Amino acid sequence: QYKGRYCGTWGDAGAWSLNYFKIISCGEGGLAFTDDEHIATRARFASDPALPMWEPERGWPLPPFSGQCYRPSEIMGAIACVQLSKIGDILSHTRTLKRAFIEALEEPRGYVRQHVDDPEGECGISAAVIVHTEDLAKRYCEALAAEGLGAGTAHNAGFPDRHIYRYWDSVLDKNSANAAGYPWTDPHYHGSVEYSREMLPQTLSILNRALRFGFNVNMAAEHAKLMAAAINKVDRALGG
Repeated sequence: QYKGRYCGTWGDAGAWSLNYFKIISCGEGGLAFTDDEHIATRARFASDPALPMWEPERGWPLPPFSGQCYRPSEIMGAIACVQLSKIGDILSHTRTLKRAFIEALEEPRGYVRQHVDDPEGECGISAAVIVHTEDLAKRYCEALAAEGLGAGTAHNAGFPDRHIYRYWDSVLDKNSANAAGYPWTDPHYHGSVEYSREMLPQTLSILNRALRFGFNVNMAAEHAKLMAAAINKVDRALGG
């Protein structure tokens, strides 16, 4: 949440991914939501263009249109609804874990804590520390591993986080499923953007020094405190 409102509810429509790596999951899938009937109808038709044919008595406010028909299974929808009912309890627990972690951290010496705009509203599923230099970050990882706390920087020479732009070949190379090269050839676009793997050096520098620690529903507050204790020990030894 941000300032008391769930992310995805600030505009006219929103969507949440519910794949395996998310806070709640239906295996693979997601939720779309809106309080606008016009938008809701378009979303339904995008998922299943045949709805007006099967339910003509409903009085649809829009004519049907053809689409790619990515209609998920009913079992996924049922699981998603049940999972959604649990989100409050899950977030309450993960936020408790993160608060215990943050409160147990000593004043940092060799790193800074990740800035969070709304600490009360964030999900509390992770915390990040940004070490002062890349070399020091590697040493922190090694020392934390020796303490039993696995850690790695978000971007390094090892297995990378695939969410980082420099691994998105389809975007960097401007590859399109459309033979005309859309969206880069859209007539409304008059630019000529070029991408490169090193185009955002400040971003990569931060990610090279960022260590992320996760919290989940199977953990207790004591686990979070032990994680913080390991970081404190390493920071006292290496942070200067």
